[in-house]
Amino acid sequence: MLPDISPTSVWPLPTTPSSPVTTTPLIFATPGTRIAQPTSRLTANATAQPPARPTADTVVNPSAIPSTKASAVPPTAPATSTASLTQTQLRYLIIARFGRVGAPPVFFCDSDIYPVARGSEEASAEKWLASVSKSADEYNSILAHLGLTNASLTPAQGLLIYREHKLLSAVTLTPADNAYQFSVRVSQRGSGTVEIGQQTDGTITPQGSITIVKQRSVPLVCPLCLSLGTRIDTPDGPVSVQDIRVGMQVWTLNQRSERIAASVAQVAHTAVPAEHQIVHMRLSDGRELRASPGHPTADGRVIGDLAPGDLLDGARVTGADREPYPFSSTYDLLPDGATGFYWANGVLVASTLR
Repeated sequence: MLPDISPTSVWPLPTTPSSPVTTTPLIFATPGTRIAQPTSRLTANATAQPPARPTADTVVNPSAIPSTKASAVPPTAPATSTASLTQTQLRYLIIARFGRVGAPPVFFCDSDIYPVARGSEEASAEKWLASVSKSADEYNSILAHLGLTNASLTPAQGLLIYREHKLLSAVTLTPADNAYQFSVRVSQRGSGTVEIGQQTDGTITPQGSITIVKQRSVPLVCPLCLSLGTRIDTPDGPVSVQDIRVGMQVWTLNQRSERIAASVAQVAHTAVPAEHQIVHMRLSDGRELRASPGHPTADGRVIGDLAPGDLLDGARVTGADREPYPFSSTYDLLPDGATGFYWANGVLVASTLR
């Protein structure tokens, strides 16, 4: 969890257009046609290591995912086209336009390690490959991008395909008039456990013409916090989490499990990607809480692991559904004291800031 980081620019952004900036679309090969061979990808005999479990301070930036930038170099003589590209091809164009070389091209929260690690990446790849339609646009576009065919894929090649699927999922396309809106985040520099990146919001036409709408500096983190509007218990009554400030008094627990008032030592909010989902948790006594899947409970679990029938803060969970998050940030706080616990919508939770 990060402290509040202002998105003011501390270095020149590479592009600050005074008028729309467009790029010429790339030419895509058909499935089975080999294109520029990436130099940083795993070989067919490579063994992938499962990702490590992240902590609340971990920036989930899966370095195991090979770079696609090297294979996304525009042709020497770009050709214009009026033909519509598939959504997967459009995503590859965006990654090629804004992604980094020599690192994961774009930042995203890897579903195999966020909010908690679940089994091996190889097992997830095998499950996904078994469920995906081999005639689907994304699958065949990935094959073409990697220069593979559908015949006799090795486990290592299947893992590469699955990693490309996760990378492409980081670029969401939202229909808007005669184009798609997109938002993509790319790493620029690090500062301790905080990674700072650039977020680019823009549009792309079905023919692949990109227009930059806005670019700004953002912290690159995977959200672990509470929803906007969550009510925090204080001696003066409930206060919305976004209105909590350092020095305010909130209710917490001491080491003897006694409810006491304590000053807020830290507050933070975390910018979230457009695709972020939260858990809508409902308890048998009527309490409800919306929080990121990785937010910790007071007994050491995380919200995303709870299921109907589980016991939480003296009541049974009756529902724990994932739903889209409509706001731009999630929030957290840390009370002074030994535990760091506090009540959110009447539910005792822990802080991600410890």
